[in-house]
Amino acid sequence: MIKYLETIIESGLFEKIEKEKYIDALEQLTITGKKFNKGAAIFYEKDMIDRICIVNRGSVRSEKMYADGEIHILELYEESAIFALEAAASKRRTSPADYICNEDTTIVFIPMASISRCTYKSEITDVLMQKLAGDNIKKTRKIEILGERGLRNRIMIYLDVLRMFSEKKKGVLL
Repeated sequence: MIKYLETIIESGLFEKIEKEKYIDALEQLTITGKKFNKGAAIFYEKDMIDRICIVNRGSVRSEKMYADGEIHILELYEESAIFALEAAASKRRTSPADYICNEDTTIVFIPMASISRCTYKSEITDVLMQKLAGDNIKKTRKIEILGERGLRNRIMIYLDVLRMFSEKKKGVLL
Protein backbone atom coordinates (compact mmCIF):
# COMPACT_ATOMS: atom_id res chain seq x y z
CA MET A 1 0.00 0.00 0.00
CA ILE A 2 1.53 3.22 -1.22
CA LYS A 3 0.21 5.27 1.72
CA TYR A 4 2.63 3.43 4.03
CA LEU A 5 5.70 3.85 1.81
CA GLU A 6 7.07 6.84 3.74
CA THR A 7 6.78 5.00 7.06
CA ILE A 8 8.53 1.93 5.64
CA ILE A 9 11.34 4.08 4.23
CA GLU A 10 11.74 5.93 7.56
CA SER A 11 11.88 2.58 9.40
CA GLY A 12 15.01 1.74 7.41
CA LEU A 13 13.52 -1.45 5.98
CA PHE A 14 14.37 -0.38 2.41
CA GLU A 15 17.76 1.19 3.20
CA LYS A 16 19.65 -1.41 1.13
CA ILE A 17 17.30 -1.09 -1.85
CA GLU A 18 17.85 1.52 -4.56
CA LYS A 19 15.33 4.39 -4.34
CA GLU A 20 13.97 3.81 -7.83
CA LYS A 21 13.02 0.25 -6.78
CA TYR A 22 11.02 1.20 -3.65
CA ILE A 23 7.63 0.94 -5.38
CA ASP A 24 8.50 -2.45 -6.86
CA ALA A 25 9.58 -3.73 -3.44
CA LEU A 26 6.44 -2.31 -1.82
CA GLU A 27 4.19 -4.01 -4.38
CA GLN A 28 5.83 -7.39 -3.72
CA LEU A 29 5.11 -7.24 0.02
CA THR A 30 1.71 -8.04 1.48
CA ILE A 31 1.29 -4.87 3.52
CA THR A 32 -1.72 -4.09 5.67
CA GLY A 33 -2.44 -1.30 8.09
CA LYS A 34 -4.72 -1.29 11.09
CA LYS A 35 -5.85 1.43 13.50
CA PHE A 36 -5.91 0.75 17.23
CA ASN A 37 -7.37 2.84 20.04
CA LYS A 38 -5.36 4.03 23.03
CA GLY A 39 -4.87 1.13 25.47
CA ALA A 40 -5.65 -1.54 22.87
CA ALA A 41 -3.44 -4.62 22.69
CA ILE A 42 -1.82 -5.37 19.36
CA PHE A 43 -0.43 -8.66 20.69
CA TYR A 44 -0.48 -10.33 24.07
CA GLU A 45 2.36 -12.37 25.49
CA LYS A 46 2.49 -15.84 23.89
CA ASP A 47 0.37 -14.77 20.87
CA MET A 48 1.62 -16.12 17.56
CA ILE A 49 3.39 -13.45 15.51
CA ASP A 50 4.25 -14.12 11.88
CA ARG A 51 4.80 -10.53 10.73
CA ILE A 52 6.89 -7.54 11.55
CA CYS A 53 5.16 -4.39 12.72
CA ILE A 54 6.00 -0.76 12.05
CA VAL A 55 4.42 2.15 13.91
CA ASN A 56 2.85 4.40 11.29
CA ARG A 57 1.18 6.89 13.67
CA GLY A 58 1.15 6.97 17.46
CA SER A 59 3.28 4.88 19.80
CA VAL A 60 3.40 1.40 21.31
CA ARG A 61 4.94 -0.01 24.46
CA SER A 62 5.99 -3.56 25.14
CA GLU A 63 5.27 -4.60 28.68
CA LYS A 64 5.46 -7.64 30.87
CA MET A 65 2.85 -8.38 33.53
CA TYR A 66 3.82 -10.56 36.45
CA ALA A 67 1.68 -12.84 38.64
CA ASP A 68 1.62 -10.27 41.46
CA GLY A 69 0.05 -7.71 39.07
CA GLU A 70 3.21 -5.67 38.63
CA ILE A 71 3.82 -4.36 35.11
CA HIS A 72 7.26 -3.55 33.69
CA ILE A 73 7.56 -1.46 30.54
CA LEU A 74 10.28 -3.04 28.44
CA GLU A 75 10.44 -0.75 25.43
CA LEU A 76 8.71 2.21 23.82
CA TYR A 77 8.24 2.30 20.04
CA GLU A 78 7.66 5.65 18.35
CA GLU A 79 6.64 6.38 14.75
CA SER A 80 8.63 4.42 12.13
CA ALA A 81 9.93 1.94 14.73
CA ILE A 82 9.93 -1.75 13.86
CA PHE A 83 8.71 -4.04 16.63
CA ALA A 84 7.76 -7.70 17.22
CA LEU A 85 10.69 -8.66 14.98
CA GLU A 86 12.27 -10.99 17.53
CA ALA A 87 9.04 -13.01 17.72
CA ALA A 88 8.34 -13.02 13.97
CA ALA A 89 11.90 -14.17 13.21
CA SER A 90 12.03 -16.82 15.94
CA LYS A 91 11.35 -20.52 15.52
CA ARG A 92 8.35 -20.54 17.89
CA ARG A 93 6.99 -17.16 16.72
CA THR A 94 5.48 -16.33 20.10
CA SER A 95 5.32 -12.87 21.58
CA PRO A 96 7.67 -12.34 24.53
CA ALA A 97 5.52 -9.48 25.89
CA ASP A 98 2.28 -7.56 25.51
CA TYR A 99 2.31 -4.77 22.89
CA ILE A 100 -0.05 -1.99 23.96
CA CYS A 101 -0.95 1.31 22.25
CA ASN A 102 -0.04 4.43 24.25
CA GLU A 103 -2.41 6.52 22.13
CA ASP A 104 -4.57 6.07 19.05
CA THR A 105 -2.14 4.27 16.77
CA THR A 106 -1.85 2.90 13.24
CA ILE A 107 0.36 -0.13 12.68
CA VAL A 108 1.77 -1.42 9.39
CA PHE A 109 2.02 -5.22 9.24
CA ILE A 110 4.36 -7.07 6.86
CA PRO A 111 4.19 -10.89 6.96
CA MET A 112 7.54 -12.67 7.09
CA ALA A 113 6.27 -14.99 4.33
CA SER A 114 5.88 -12.05 1.92
CA ILE A 115 9.42 -10.91 2.72
CA SER A 116 10.65 -14.44 1.95
CA ARG A 117 8.97 -14.36 -1.48
CA CYS A 118 10.14 -10.84 -2.37
CA THR A 119 12.83 -10.20 -4.98
CA TYR A 120 14.51 -7.94 -2.41
CA LYS A 121 14.49 -10.63 0.27
CA SER A 122 18.26 -10.48 0.77
CA GLU A 123 18.36 -6.70 1.22
CA ILE A 124 15.38 -6.62 3.60
CA THR A 125 16.61 -9.61 5.60
CA ASP A 126 20.01 -7.95 5.99
CA VAL A 127 18.36 -4.84 7.46
CA LEU A 128 16.25 -6.97 9.81
CA MET A 129 19.31 -8.93 10.97
CA GLN A 130 21.14 -5.68 11.72
CA LYS A 131 18.13 -4.46 13.70
CA LEU A 132 17.99 -7.69 15.69
CA ALA A 133 21.73 -7.48 16.37
CA GLY A 134 21.44 -3.87 17.51
CA ASP A 135 18.55 -4.74 19.82
CA ASN A 136 20.55 -7.65 21.22
CA ILE A 137 23.55 -5.42 21.96
CA LYS A 138 21.26 -2.88 23.63
CA LYS A 139 19.76 -5.59 25.85
CA THR A 140 23.21 -6.93 26.69
CA ARG A 141 24.29 -3.46 27.82
CA LYS A 142 21.16 -3.14 29.93
CA ILE A 143 21.90 -6.47 31.63
CA GLU A 144 25.50 -5.35 32.20
CA ILE A 145 24.31 -2.16 33.90
CA LEU A 146 21.69 -3.93 36.02
CA GLY A 147 24.21 -6.62 37.01
CA GLU A 148 26.52 -4.12 38.71
CA ARG A 149 26.31 -4.05 42.49
CA GLY A 150 26.82 -0.41 43.35
CA LEU A 151 24.87 2.57 42.09
CA ARG A 152 28.11 4.42 41.30
CA ASN A 153 29.33 1.53 39.09
CA ARG A 154 25.95 1.35 37.34
CA ILE A 155 26.06 5.06 36.58
CA MET A 156 29.66 4.86 35.33
CA ILE A 157 28.85 1.98 32.97
CA TYR A 158 25.70 3.75 31.77
CA LEU A 159 27.65 6.93 31.03
CA ASP A 160 30.31 4.90 29.22
CA VAL A 161 27.64 3.25 27.07
CA LEU A 162 26.13 6.66 26.26
CA ARG A 163 29.56 7.96 25.32
CA MET A 164 30.18 4.99 23.01
CA PHE A 165 26.86 5.44 21.22
CA SER A 166 27.32 9.20 20.83
CA GLU A 167 30.78 8.60 19.34
CA LYS A 168 29.30 6.03 16.99
CA LYS A 169 26.71 8.52 15.76
CA LYS A 170 29.47 11.06 15.13
CA GLY A 171 31.34 8.48 13.04
CA VAL A 172 34.15 7.77 15.52
CA LEU A 173 33.24 4.09 15.98
CA LEU A 174 32.19 1.65 13.29
